[in-house]
Amino acid sequence: LVIIVSFGFSMSATKQVSLYRNDQKKLNEIVSTVLFIKGILFLLTALILVVVLFLLPQAIGHKILFVYTLWMCLYDFIFPVWFYQGIEKMKYITLLTLTSRLIFLVLIFVIIQSPSDYLKVPLINGIGSLTAGIISLYIVLSKFNIKLRFPSLSSIKFHLKDSYSLFLSDLIIAIKDKSNYLLIGAIIGHGAVTEFDLALKIKGVFSIPIDLINKALYPKISKERNMIFMQKSMWLTFILTTGITILAFLFARPITNLLGGGGM
Repeated sequence: LVIIVSFGFSMSATKQVSLYRNDQKKLNEIVSTVLFIKGILFLLTALILVVVLFLLPQAIGHKILFVYTLWMCLYDFIFPVWFYQGIEKMKYITLLTLTSRLIFLVLIFVIIQSPSDYLKVPLINGIGSLTAGIISLYIVLSKFNIKLRFPSLSSIKFHLKDSYSLFLSDLIIAIKDKSNYLLIGAIIGHGAVTEFDLALKIKGVFSIPIDLINKALYPKISKERNMIFMQKSMWLTFILTTGITILAFLFARPITNLLGGGGM
C-alpha cells in the first residue's frame, strides 16, 4: 500500500524538482500536483485496507493492528522527501528523520512494558514519524514559499505518466521481496520468518551508505546529465558495495549473535 501512495514519485518528482528548482511557478505546480495525487492514492489505500481486512481470514483478531500501521501510508503522503532531494537540501531529511526515530526510541522504553503492549508500537512509531512529516511539509510551504494550487488535469496526467513505469518497477520488486516472507512462513514456519527478517534488517544497515550516496547524487545527475560524472559515481558505488559486502560476510556471525542470540 505504501508503494501505491509513493507511485514512483521518489524518483520522478525528485527529477522534476531538480530540473525546475529555480522556477518558483513550476515548483508550485509540481508540489501541488504530486501532493494531490498522493492524497487521492492515500484515500484509495485506506479503502483497500478496510476491504482486505474484512476479506482476509488471517486478519481476524488483528484488524486494529493493521489500521494503526496505516500511518506508514499517511507518512509517505505528507513527508515530501522527493522535494528535499530535488533541491539537494538533505539536511532537513536527516534532522527530521533522526528526530522522529529518537522520539520512537524514547517512547518505546518508556511505554512498552510487556508483549501485550504490542499495539502501542505502531502508534508510537506513527506519532514520531507523522510529527516529522507535518514539520517537513510546513518547512516546504513556508521556508521555500511553495503555494499549493488545485492542479490542472494535464499536469495530473503528465506526472502519472512520468511515474507509471517507476511505480510498476517498485511494485514488482516489492512483490518479489514480500513473497519471500509468505513462502518461508508457509513452507518452513514462522520461526524462520523471524530469522530471515533479522538477516534483511542487518543487510539493510549495511546498505545505508549506498542508499545515501544514490539519493545524494541522483538530483545532480538528473539535472546535469554528465556521463563522466555518472561513470565515476558508478565505479565509486561498485567499489564501496564490494567492500561493504565483504565486511557483511566477515562479521555476519558475531552481528547475528549480538542482535538475535545464539539461537539464530
